[in-house]
Amino acid sequence: MEEIIELLKQNKDNEAEKIINNMLQDKKNKEKFAKLYHMLGTIEERKEEGDVSKAKAYFEKSINAIPSFRFSYYSYDDLEHEDNNIAIGFLKKGLKEFEQDVELYRRLFIRESKKEKNKIIEYFLDNNTFDEDIYKNFIEYTYREKNYKKTIELIEKIKFDDKSKNNFYYLLKVSSEILENNELKSKEEIIKNIKDIINEDIKNELKYWHYIILLYLEDDAESTGDIIDKISVRCQIEDMYFWEYEIDIDLNDLYMKILNELENNFTNKDQAKVRIIKGSYLNSKINNGEDIKYKTKDIKSLISTLKYYSYEKEIYILIFNMYINIEKSFEAFDFAIKQYAENKTAREVFGKKKYDTYLECSNKEELIKIVNKLIILKDNIQNYDISVEDLIKTFIDCIVKELFKRKMYDYIDRLVKDIKTRELLKMNNIFEIAYSHRDKDVARQLYEYLLEEEPNNFAYNNNLGVIYKEDGNLFKAKEYFEIASETDPQDDISASNLKDVNKKIGDLYEAYEEIQKENILVLSKLILLYEQAEDRIITCSYNERPKILKTSPEKAQELFETFTSKKYIVKIKSQDDWGRNQYRLNELVSDYLQERIEYIEANKEYESIAENINIDFLSSIGYKEELKNKIRKIEDKEIVEILLRDFKECAIAMASKQEKTAIVLSGSMAEALLNYKVQEKGIKNYNLTKDGKEKKIKVKDMGLADLLEVAQNENIIHQTDYHLTQFLRNYRNLIHPSVELRKTMNIETEEAELIWGILKKIIKDVL
Repeated sequence: MEEIIELLKQNKDNEAEKIINNMLQDKKNKEKFAKLYHMLGTIEERKEEGDVSKAKAYFEKSINAIPSFRFSYYSYDDLEHEDNNIAIGFLKKGLKEFEQDVELYRRLFIRESKKEKNKIIEYFLDNNTFDEDIYKNFIEYTYREKNYKKTIELIEKIKFDDKSKNNFYYLLKVSSEILENNELKSKEEIIKNIKDIINEDIKNELKYWHYIILLYLEDDAESTGDIIDKISVRCQIEDMYFWEYEIDIDLNDLYMKILNELENNFTNKDQAKVRIIKGSYLNSKINNGEDIKYKTKDIKSLISTLKYYSYEKEIYILIFNMYINIEKSFEAFDFAIKQYAENKTAREVFGKKKYDTYLECSNKEELIKIVNKLIILKDNIQNYDISVEDLIKTFIDCIVKELFKRKMYDYIDRLVKDIKTRELLKMNNIFEIAYSHRDKDVARQLYEYLLEEEPNNFAYNNNLGVIYKEDGNLFKAKEYFEIASETDPQDDISASNLKDVNKKIGDLYEAYEEIQKENILVLSKLILLYEQAEDRIITCSYNERPKILKTSPEKAQELFETFTSKKYIVKIKSQDDWGRNQYRLNELVSDYLQERIEYIEANKEYESIAENINIDFLSSIGYKEELKNKIRKIEDKEIVEILLRDFKECAIAMASKQEKTAIVLSGSMAEALLNYKVQEKGIKNYNLTKDGKEKKIKVKDMGLADLLEVAQNENIIHQTDYHLTQFLRNYRNLIHPSVELRKTMNIETEEAELIWGILKKIIKDVL
C-alpha cells in the first residue's frame, strides 16, 4: 500500500493501477479492497479524459466492500449530479457505518429536503454536538429561509477562536434579531459592541454592514449624523457573499427594512445620503445577476439627491446604470445627455464613459428617441457651455456606429445634418456617415478624406464612384469604379457599376455626335442653359423653363424634352421643396458649347433681328390686308407685284429694326406710287421750273421731288401728304452713304416709325 501511495504522489498512475489490479486478484487482501477500489476511482478521475461512470463504479465497489472506505462516500457524492436520491441513499448508508462522521451529515444536509434538513439541525442541537463546518451550513440555511429565531439559536451555540469570525456571526445574530422584530436587550451594549467591531474592521471587510446596523440602532440625531457622514457615496454596501469563504448571506431584507425606515425618518442631506446608499446597494445586486425589482420612481428619488451631491461623480454613473438595469435605455441616455449639457461634473463622468454595450441593448424605438434628444440639443447648442465637437466625441460617434449596424441610415443623416464637414472628419465612424449622408457633396468629401489613408480601399472607391455617377459626372465615376474593380476583381458590384457607367459614357458620345448636327437655334437655347449652370448643374422648376430659355412655355417644354431625350442634359434630382429639378449638362456637350460660345454669341444679334418677325407683330404695325388690297387695285400687275414685295420687305425691316432699309424702301414705294398715279392721268411730260427757267421733263425720269410737285399741282395728293412726303424725301436720299455722312443724319427708330406711317397714309390716300 505504501508503494502505491508513493506512486500516486509521483503521478505514476499507470504503474499504481497495475499493482492495484494485481492486489485485487488476491483474496488475502480483501480487507484492503475498499481502499484499493477508492484508489482506482481516484486514478480514473485524474485521467485527462476520465470516465465519470467508471470512476463512480469504483467508488460504489469501495462503498459496498466490507469494511467500506468512508472517503469513497465523499467522492461518490462529488460525482453524482444526475440522481439526488442515489447520493442521499449512499450517504445514509455511510452514516450507519460511520455514525459520528460530521462530513457525511454535512453532505446529507446539503442534499436533503427542508423537512429533513430541519431534523438534522435538531439532532445536532439536541445532542449538543458542535462542528464549525456543518454549523455554517445550518446558519446559512436558516437565515436564507428567514428562520431568524433558529439562526439566533445556532449562533448562540458557537464560539470561534478567530475574532473576525465572531464579529461576523455577532452581526448576523443582531441582524436576525432586527428582522425577527425582537426587542433588543441591552441595546446600549450592542451599540458599544458594534462600535468596537467598526474600530477593529480597519479594512472594512464587513462592507459597512456594521455601520448600517449602528445607524438603525442609534437614537441620537447627532450620532446618526456622524455615522452617515462616515459612509462615503463612493463605497457601496454589499451582501456578505463568500465572506472569507465562510457562508453566503443575503442582506437584502435587512437593508431594505433599515434603509426604508431611515429614508422616511431623515430629511434633506441625510435623507439624500440614505437614498444613495440604497440605490447603490440595489444596483450592486442587479450587477451580481440577482432578480431585484425597483421602479423608475426609485431612480427619480435618487436623482433628487443631486441637489446636495451634484459634485459626486459616482451618483451620475449609479443613476445611469440603474436605468440600464431595468431596461430603460432611453431614460438612461436622456439623463446622461441632459446632465452632460448642464453640469460640469457630469461632463467629466459621461465624457469618459463607453456606451457601445448599452446601445446594443437598446431597441429601435429607444435609439430613435435618443437620436431626437441629441438633435434637439445640437440645434440649441448655443444655450449650453459645450460644443458640437463635445457631443460628437461623447455620444454621436458611438450612436452612429450602432445605427449603421442596424441599417438605420436615415437617422444617421438626421443626426449629423448641419454638422460641418471639418467636425465630421474628426469622428471614428467617417465611412458610416459618408454612406448615410444625403448631402452627396459632404459624402464625397468624407470618402476623399478616407481615400487619402487607404487609396485602394474597395468600398471607398466604389461608393465615391456611385456619387459621381448619380451626379452625372460619368468620367470621374469611371475612374473610381476601375480602381474598385482592380482592388477586388471578384466583386460583382463594382464590375456592374463599371459596365453601367461605360454604357452611359457611350450615350454621352452619341449625344456629342448629335449636337454637332444641331442648328443655331438649338445651340443658342442650350447656351442659355450652359450660362445658367453651376458646375454643369442646372436647377429650375417647370415654370422657370420659359424664362431661362427665353421662349414660350410650349416651346420651352418641347426643348427640354428634346434635350433630355438626346442626352444633352440628364435629370439627377427630382423636385425639391420649391418644386425644382436638377439636371447635369452632358460633359461633352458642355465642352462643345464652350468651344462654340463665341459663334453662338455672335449669332444672338441675328436672333434678335428675327425675334418680332411674326404675323401678330407685323399686323400690329399696320402691315394688313386692307393696305395690300389697295395696292392690288393698280391695273399694272407688274407694278403691283413689285409694290407688294417692297411693302412686305419694308414691314419686315420695321419688325427687325432695320431702320435705314425701312426708310429707303418707304421712299422708293412713295416714288413708285406717285409715278404711277401721274402717268395714270395720261401725263407723259410736265413743265417744271428749274433754276428760274421752265423746263419740260419726262415723268418717267422724275425723282420724288419732281413727282411731289406734279402730284400737288394735279391734286393727286392732299396738301398734308405733300408736306409729309417732303420729310420722307429728305430721308429717301439716305440710300447714298455720302448723304448720310454729309448731312449728319441720325437714323433712329422714331424717324423710321414716322416715315413708315407716312408711307401707309400715302397708300391709303392715293390709291
